[in-house]
Amino acid sequence: MASTLRLITVAMKISQNLERVGDEAVKIARHAIKLNGEPQLKPYVDLPHMARMSLEMLRGALDAFVSRQPDAARAIIPSDEKVDHLNGQLHRELSSFMVESPANISRCLSLMTISRSLERVADHATNIARKWFILRGPDIRHSQSS
Repeated sequence: MASTLRLITVAMKISQNLERVGDEAVKIARHAIKLNGEPQLKPYVDLPHMARMSLEMLRGALDAFVSRQPDAARAIIPSDEKVDHLNGQLHRELSSFMVESPANISRCLSLMTISRSLERVADHATNIARKWFILRGPDIRHSQSS
Protein backbone atom coordinates (compact mmCIF):
# COMPACT_ATOMS: atom_id res chain seq x y z
CA MET A 1 0.00 0.00 0.00
CA ALA A 2 2.71 2.48 0.96
CA SER A 3 4.63 2.00 -2.31
CA THR A 4 1.44 2.50 -4.32
CA LEU A 5 0.68 5.69 -2.44
CA ARG A 6 4.21 6.95 -3.06
CA LEU A 7 3.85 6.14 -6.77
CA ILE A 8 0.57 8.08 -6.98
CA THR A 9 2.07 11.02 -5.09
CA VAL A 10 5.10 11.14 -7.38
CA ALA A 11 2.92 10.86 -10.49
CA MET A 12 0.84 13.81 -9.28
CA LYS A 13 3.95 15.89 -8.65
CA ILE A 14 5.35 14.96 -12.06
CA SER A 15 2.08 15.96 -13.71
CA GLN A 16 2.39 19.42 -12.15
CA ASN A 17 5.85 19.78 -13.69
CA LEU A 18 4.56 18.59 -17.06
CA GLU A 19 1.77 21.15 -16.93
CA ARG A 20 4.34 23.87 -16.33
CA VAL A 21 6.43 22.55 -19.24
CA GLY A 22 3.32 22.95 -21.39
CA ASP A 23 2.95 26.54 -20.22
CA GLU A 24 6.56 27.22 -21.21
CA ALA A 25 5.97 25.59 -24.61
CA VAL A 26 3.05 27.94 -25.25
CA LYS A 27 5.20 30.91 -24.30
CA ILE A 28 7.99 29.73 -26.64
CA ALA A 29 5.53 29.23 -29.50
CA ARG A 30 4.03 32.70 -29.11
CA HIS A 31 7.42 34.37 -29.22
CA ALA A 32 8.62 32.16 -32.08
CA ILE A 33 5.60 33.16 -34.17
CA LYS A 34 6.33 36.81 -33.46
CA LEU A 35 10.04 36.39 -34.32
CA ASN A 36 9.24 34.47 -37.49
CA GLY A 37 7.97 37.65 -39.13
CA GLU A 38 11.20 39.54 -38.46
CA PRO A 39 14.75 39.17 -39.82
CA GLN A 40 17.08 37.03 -37.74
CA LEU A 41 19.13 39.00 -35.26
CA LYS A 42 22.02 36.53 -35.54
CA PRO A 43 22.44 32.87 -36.42
CA TYR A 44 20.52 30.98 -33.78
CA VAL A 45 22.89 28.34 -32.45
CA ASP A 46 22.46 28.45 -28.67
CA LEU A 47 18.66 28.27 -28.63
CA PRO A 48 18.39 25.06 -30.67
CA HIS A 49 21.17 23.56 -28.54
CA MET A 50 19.33 24.54 -25.35
CA ALA A 51 16.09 23.13 -26.77
CA ARG A 52 17.74 19.79 -27.57
CA MET A 53 19.35 19.59 -24.14
CA SER A 54 16.14 20.50 -22.31
CA LEU A 55 14.04 18.01 -24.27
CA GLU A 56 16.64 15.25 -23.78
CA MET A 57 16.58 15.95 -20.07
CA LEU A 58 12.78 15.83 -19.97
CA ARG A 59 12.62 12.64 -22.00
CA GLY A 60 15.35 11.07 -19.86
CA ALA A 61 13.64 12.02 -16.60
CA LEU A 62 10.33 10.54 -17.74
CA ASP A 63 12.02 7.40 -19.07
CA ALA A 64 13.90 6.98 -15.77
CA PHE A 65 10.64 7.27 -13.86
CA VAL A 66 8.74 4.84 -16.08
CA SER A 67 11.55 2.28 -16.13
CA ARG A 68 12.40 2.92 -12.46
CA GLN A 69 16.09 3.58 -13.04
CA PRO A 70 17.50 5.78 -10.28
CA ASP A 71 20.93 6.03 -11.90
CA ALA A 72 19.39 7.36 -15.10
CA ALA A 73 17.44 9.94 -13.08
CA ARG A 74 20.54 11.00 -11.19
CA ALA A 75 22.52 11.39 -14.46
CA ILE A 76 20.09 14.06 -15.66
CA ILE A 77 20.61 16.47 -12.78
CA PRO A 78 24.10 17.81 -13.73
CA SER A 79 22.86 18.77 -17.21
CA ASP A 80 20.76 21.52 -15.63
CA GLU A 81 23.89 23.55 -14.91
CA LYS A 82 24.89 23.42 -18.58
CA VAL A 83 21.51 24.78 -19.66
CA ASP A 84 21.69 27.45 -16.95
CA HIS A 85 25.12 28.47 -18.24
CA LEU A 86 23.87 28.73 -21.84
CA ASN A 87 20.91 30.80 -20.69
CA GLY A 88 23.17 33.23 -18.84
CA GLN A 89 25.57 33.44 -21.76
CA LEU A 90 22.75 34.17 -24.20
CA HIS A 91 21.25 36.82 -21.90
CA ARG A 92 24.60 38.62 -21.70
CA GLU A 93 25.01 38.50 -25.48
CA LEU A 94 21.49 39.75 -26.13
CA SER A 95 21.89 42.52 -23.56
CA SER A 96 24.89 43.81 -25.47
CA PHE A 97 22.86 43.71 -28.71
CA MET A 98 20.20 45.86 -27.05
CA VAL A 99 22.77 48.40 -25.86
CA GLU A 100 24.37 48.58 -29.32
CA SER A 101 21.09 48.95 -31.18
CA PRO A 102 17.86 49.86 -29.38
CA ALA A 103 15.95 48.83 -32.53
CA ASN A 104 16.77 45.23 -31.56
CA ILE A 105 15.22 45.42 -28.10
CA SER A 106 11.93 43.72 -29.01
CA ARG A 107 13.62 40.80 -30.77
CA CYS A 108 16.19 40.45 -28.00
CA LEU A 109 13.51 40.37 -25.32
CA SER A 110 11.63 37.66 -27.21
CA LEU A 111 14.81 35.62 -27.56
CA MET A 112 15.54 36.10 -23.85
CA THR A 113 12.05 34.90 -23.00
CA ILE A 114 12.50 31.81 -25.17
CA SER A 115 15.88 31.13 -23.58
CA ARG A 116 14.45 31.50 -20.09
CA SER A 117 11.56 29.18 -20.96
CA LEU A 118 13.98 26.52 -22.22
CA GLU A 119 15.94 26.88 -19.01
CA ARG A 120 12.71 26.39 -17.05
CA VAL A 121 11.94 23.22 -19.03
CA ALA A 122 15.34 21.90 -17.95
CA ASP A 123 14.51 22.86 -14.35
CA HIS A 124 11.24 20.93 -14.55
CA ALA A 125 13.07 17.92 -16.01
CA THR A 126 15.46 18.10 -13.07
CA ASN A 127 12.52 18.30 -10.66
CA ILE A 128 11.00 15.20 -12.27
CA ALA A 129 14.32 13.34 -11.97
CA ARG A 130 14.54 14.28 -8.29
CA LYS A 131 10.95 13.24 -7.59
CA TRP A 132 11.80 9.71 -8.65
CA PHE A 133 13.79 9.30 -5.47
CA ILE A 134 10.66 9.62 -3.36
CA LEU A 135 9.81 6.13 -4.63
CA ARG A 136 12.98 4.23 -3.73
CA GLY A 137 16.14 6.25 -3.66
CA PRO A 138 17.70 8.47 -1.03
CA ASP A 139 16.54 12.07 -0.67
CA ILE A 140 19.03 13.99 -2.85
CA ARG A 141 17.32 17.37 -2.78
CA HIS A 142 19.87 18.85 -0.40
CA SER A 143 22.96 16.83 -1.25
CA GLN A 144 26.13 18.32 -2.70
CA SER A 145 25.72 16.68 -6.16
CA SER A 146 22.27 18.09 -6.80
